[in-house]
Amino acid sequence: MLAASDRTAIVAPGDRYTAFTGALVDVLANGLDEGPDTISAELLYQEARRRLGPLPQPVLASNRQVDRSVALARNPAYRPR
Repeated sequence: MLAASDRTAIVAPGDRYTAFTGALVDVLANGLDEGPDTISAELLYQEARRRLGPLPQPVLASNRQVDRSVALARNPAYRPR
């Protein structure tokens, strides 16, 4: 996933990743409660942005030919209803 910002990336002291990368890793590792069984590129991006809260929001850079609805990973928090 490629996302861009015109601002400097934020890394808190002691953090392993930038804020946005950390949010991406968190979504993939912990999943989305009440979410679908798979995580698409679009859902991953939207949820990572949500988890950033008030921090600067990167802009998704994608080719229009890319299908962002394709599943990238299983949702580890998925529970069938």
